[in-house]
Amino acid sequence: MHAALEWAATVDPALFHAAAVHIGVCTATVLELGRPGSYLACILRELDAQQSVGTILITELGRGNSHIAPGTQARFHPEIRSFTLHTPDPGSTKIMANVAAPGIPKTAIVHAQLLVGERPCGVFPFVVRIRTEEGPGEGTTIADLPEVPAVALDYASVSFDGTPVPYDGWLRDGAGITDTGRFTDPLPDPDLRLVRSMAFSANASMGAGVGLASAARACITVAVRYGQQRVTEGRLAPGARVLDYSTQRQALYPALAEVCAATFVVERAKTWYADKAPEAAGKTGPTWAPWAAVDSGLALAKVAATRALEKTAATCRTRSGALGLFASNRIVEYEGLAHIYQAAAGDNLLILMDTGKALAQAATNQAHAHPAHSPLDAVNPASVRSLAAAREAGLLTALREELEKTEANGTPFETWDPLLPRAVELADAHLRGLTLTAFDDAVRAAEGSDIAEALRSVQLLHALEELKRTLGWHLENGTVTAADAARVHAAHEQAVTRVHRHVPDLTGAFCLPAARLRAPMAGPDYIAALTHEHGRWEHRQAEVNARPQTIKEAAMPSAPATTPSFSLDGKNALVTGASRGIGRVIALAYAKAGANVALLARDTDALKQLATEIEAIGRTALVRTCDVASAGQITRAVGDAVAELGRVDILVNNAGTVDAAGPFLDLTFDDWVRISRVNLDSLIHFCHALGPRLVRQGDGSVINVASIAGTGGFPFLSYYAATKAAMISLTRSLAAEWAASGVRVNAITPGWHDTDLTKNFLGEPQVAKGLVRQIPAGRWGEPDEVTGAAVFLASEASKYITGTCLTVDGGQTANVGGPGMTDLLKLGRIENT
Repeated sequence: MHAALEWAATVDPALFHAAAVHIGVCTATVLELGRPGSYLACILRELDAQQSVGTILITELGRGNSHIAPGTQARFHPEIRSFTLHTPDPGSTKIMANVAAPGIPKTAIVHAQLLVGERPCGVFPFVVRIRTEEGPGEGTTIADLPEVPAVALDYASVSFDGTPVPYDGWLRDGAGITDTGRFTDPLPDPDLRLVRSMAFSANASMGAGVGLASAARACITVAVRYGQQRVTEGRLAPGARVLDYSTQRQALYPALAEVCAATFVVERAKTWYADKAPEAAGKTGPTWAPWAAVDSGLALAKVAATRALEKTAATCRTRSGALGLFASNRIVEYEGLAHIYQAAAGDNLLILMDTGKALAQAATNQAHAHPAHSPLDAVNPASVRSLAAAREAGLLTALREELEKTEANGTPFETWDPLLPRAVELADAHLRGLTLTAFDDAVRAAEGSDIAEALRSVQLLHALEELKRTLGWHLENGTVTAADAARVHAAHEQAVTRVHRHVPDLTGAFCLPAARLRAPMAGPDYIAALTHEHGRWEHRQAEVNARPQTIKEAAMPSAPATTPSFSLDGKNALVTGASRGIGRVIALAYAKAGANVALLARDTDALKQLATEIEAIGRTALVRTCDVASAGQITRAVGDAVAELGRVDILVNNAGTVDAAGPFLDLTFDDWVRISRVNLDSLIHFCHALGPRLVRQGDGSVINVASIAGTGGFPFLSYYAATKAAMISLTRSLAAEWAASGVRVNAITPGWHDTDLTKNFLGEPQVAKGLVRQIPAGRWGEPDEVTGAAVFLASEASKYITGTCLTVDGGQTANVGGPGMTDLLKLGRIENT
């Protein structure tokens, strides 16, 4: 699981966050705290098969720290032995779950106060189907929240009004309610129950730490590779690279050191996590919040990883200039991920507050004096570790002294509120001491390896960076002298220079190939990569250069236009219904024109055969089995395509069905539901899933394969024709909405072509003969006769065309006179007398 989360955090932070919650929070909570039952078994099957996306509803709108005492209620009904969820007031509305997107099933862990009769029995999680493909669950109201740019997901607020939950949807752990209505719980204290109900926090902390550390490694790698090749024209040294400047090295290399340190803390936490007994949570109550009480070591590792990513991303963004802001380089996305995890998976400030209080009150935690040794050996990390331990001991002693003065004289708030900054400072010092130790252990483990010398250099830089940050405390408390401080600064500069020699080895040890980073600025030729990725720049510049600069130039005849390009080189396309017919030939034509293609259909074997043909051309083919009648499968397929290909430039909504045809009065509403779900609903789901990405990219082409049946009356095909007419209308509406964003939306309206979809009609000789009589071309079309239109609408040759329907029908819709008028041609010229 951790390897998958590392990959996701690197390539798509939003995917990482959703996956971490689905696996580590929702599914893990059901497995750990649930007790067997038919409802729960069904929930687990859906989560395991990803037929439903797992999420959590814990934070409430109206109160801070609402996870400790949620207002949401779960009322037990003894007569039916089940529960209903209720939101008693607006302040108890749940927020920040990714459940807003329509048509995608969502399953949520809802934390609520259990009421048996009117008696509060503690905070428990309940598992609920929040949303189905048809809409919100019974008694559930879902409303969109304002956009969260940091990690773009479908966040929503959720309230309950009698939402039913079966008995086994109560994730009760060892608790229960007898047949007589008596509540029982082996945990004797509501605080212990709260911690046990938050057992997922260990998974959340570990998953967050793993992902954030991975994102931090990717972030610093992108910035360093860019700095190694970016040429500057500064007057101090024209032609120098960015990392030739000490100002850049002194900013980026300490960030690199902190990334390494956070990585080693997280790796150490993995061993704690592997050794952790699932029942450990709930043995001790919370201090102020339950996160650290579940597992303080994992919670602190998450804090370390968050801090490293936030600092690193900010440094990399500012030191990379304009390119650091490009979404395709992901630095801004990584920074947003760090912002989210300041609060997600346990609030970092609360974790530090709890840790500081626990350290101060633990009888086994003794402060030991560490005398100063002068002169300081500033090039020995052990000396820095000793000073860090001295500072932690000093902060612990000072906090305990203040507690002794105030603890007996006031309320807990009056006692602790003035001391909270000191508690946070103590916890921070404790975490930094753990980090220095983890770094030292990693260096010892690497002795004798090729990376050992590089690790020693970056270890020293990290230690000196930590010591520089706390020199004020040490000078104030006499653990270093002014001369020692001067040695630290000098040693720090030398450490930066020493790290410079090892940077390729250090970033190489992160094992991040360009194919995973997919950051243009990190490539060997970032100029070509960026102009290739954002090819519209070239067209914009050409347009700017072509504009007349004066009135005289405007009056002069323009030069002949260049030949438009029909090439799809470097483009990535997604084609639905690609296993046969028109979809198959479009996908193959795109590959021949230079595109990589994601192939979607239900027939996996047919897709694999097509993929083999595409790969033989030298293009990439991604096969994804997808039933377009399922919104969930659509969302997953689009996510896979973006993750594997990096981006999607062309969407072809081709999948369709006739399914049921005949006189209107012989058709049923169920027939309509089946046809519209494939022909129309799928188009809407694909556009919702991919549209936001196309708009953010600033370019893209959506091609909807409609039909001439949607342009007029079609007896016998009324349902099919209605869906295609709606498709044409939606094409024009989306074209008008997205044109300003650079996204084009067009439709192809084929006539009668020889495909599996039309075989029931064209296979009847009399019917086929009658249909051909309506086509001026005198024959029906072949599937590959649609490919020219499809390539044209996907290419730059159609860059100013949007909202149009390109008809490919052998002249059928143009022949308004019908076959009767065509027959008159045989008579030749007729004089009107």
